[in-house]
Amino acid sequence: MPKWKTERRLDDPAERASRSSPRRLSEAHIAPLNQLVDEIRDSDVGDDSVPYVDPDCAGVNGRVLMLLRVPSRTAADNTGVISPDNPDPTADNFTWLRDMSELRREDLVYWNVVPWWIGKRNASVEAAKARSYLEHFLELVPGLEVVVCVGEDARKGWGVAFPECEAEPGWKAVASLRSGCLLVLHCPHTSFHNIDGGNKDKLIDGLTPTERILATFHAVRTYLDRPAVC
Repeated sequence: MPKWKTERRLDDPAERASRSSPRRLSEAHIAPLNQLVDEIRDSDVGDDSVPYVDPDCAGVNGRVLMLLRVPSRTAADNTGVISPDNPDPTADNFTWLRDMSELRREDLVYWNVVPWWIGKRNASVEAAKARSYLEHFLELVPGLEVVVCVGEDARKGWGVAFPECEAEPGWKAVASLRSGCLLVLHCPHTSFHNIDGGNKDKLIDGLTPTERILATFHAVRTYLDRPAVC
């Protein structure tokens, strides 16, 4: 059994069954997003590896999109939902860092640049195929204020889809008012390799991967909590 940093709620078979049940996947705040998932699954490019949007996330009410590159094997083959509660090291590290930075679960929604498992296929080619689905997803979350590309592959995938809107380093971002604009940031991936393994001490701008992720998440929290402008 892995030693988790945080509670892995989707380790529980009863919780997995509940989260992936038709009743929960059709709850009002995620129904439009999961209709998109069904559309992708039935398309020429998608398949059953596309995980559903977690009913325990903000869904269409999300203010922050946490964007990764592709589904994890756990999400694609085991739980069937993209969730920080999945029983894998990446999700565990994400939850640990989210909670340390005091980002609120109810503000966050999750998606992948490429919603299906790509294996050894070219990531840029697959991201180009998936662009229209990412655009549709963004349209379905009208109150979105921030996109965080979690990992270099997600940043590159976002750049393929939206080359005119480059993601900036979240640990350098000044959480200032940007009226009418979507703030797009990137930070390191929350993989075991970056947080616990061989890359954990690698410095960029004098910060480890963990420190860059935390600084990015703190910038997002500050941005969300900025005073309203009349």
